[in-house]
Amino acid sequence: MSEKKITLSGQTFAIRPLTRGEVKQLREKGYLSGDLQGEEADLAADVILNVVMGSRALDVDNLPFRDANTIITEILNLTFGNVESEKNS
Repeated sequence: MSEKKITLSGQTFAIRPLTRGEVKQLREKGYLSGDLQGEEADLAADVILNVVMGSRALDVDNLPFRDANTIITEILNLTFGNVESEKNS
């Protein structure tokens, strides 16, 4: 499985794509729905970070929101392809 290192706000984080099994479980629970907003979106982000990063996920809470969002977006990009470019097509 390909791992990527990402450095934000002076901290380096190792991230990886979700496995097929993890995607299936997260979809079943509704965490990968594109309709999530507010607290539901925050909960989904926390679950994804915990699955991918384990105990390091807690460190993401100390980052500026924009940097934390970048990590989540990068995990989704590794899993599904480039999320941002697909949204803009």
